[in-house]
Amino acid sequence: MKLLNIALKEVKITFRDRMALLILLAMPFILMTIMGMALG
Repeated sequence: MKLLNIALKEVKITFRDRMALLILLAMPFILMTIMGMALG
């Protein structure tokens, strides 16, 4: 139960920090685009 509380706290902090959220969501798409252009 303690682990769940820690995880929820971290998720709340991440969603409060807009820049971290943007990086978290945008980086996979950027990497897929770069890899697709390089290998495709």
